[in-house]
Amino acid sequence: MTPFELVEPLTLKEAIGLLDPDDAAVRPIAGGTALMLMMKTGVFRPTRLVSLRNVGALAAIDTVDGDLRIGAMTPLAVIERSEAVRRHAPVITRTLRTLSNIRVRNVATIGGSLAHADPHMDLPPVLIALGARVTVAGRDNERTVPVEELFTGYFETVLGRDELITGVVVPAQG
Repeated sequence: MTPFELVEPLTLKEAIGLLDPDDAAVRPIAGGTALMLMMKTGVFRPTRLVSLRNVGALAAIDTVDGDLRIGAMTPLAVIERSEAVRRHAPVITRTLRTLSNIRVRNVATIGGSLAHADPHMDLPPVLIALGARVTVAGRDNERTVPVEELFTGYFETVLGRDELITGVVVPAQG
């Protein structure tokens, strides 16, 4: 692997400020399971990785006004074991039990996996069926994007280079 800078901001605002909208070699890193494989094979050569690991506000699961809210930095294994997720949308729990191996689920995050936009993922179709949306933060704005509108192509999303997924919202199910 080629050398790169690793920065570890403590706040969402700081993390977004460290991203460069003009440089594709500057990327955020959540769990890193997919990104590290891309780096090892030489598919991606970063100049800077912005670690989201210490942005604690992005790792929570709760319900607000009947909606299930999952922070982007919540590991898939935590979501899989969450009683709130099991009560609100048990299909998510069942789906996560079939994804990859437990070591990957312990590291991979929901926000990182969605931002990676791998077309072979199992979770996005489930989230689409549930009417889920992602919350996205940028330098000057926040927006909400339905999961079905997040992906634009093979490993591509509507996210700008200076935007981050901050969470997933699953609406109350009838």
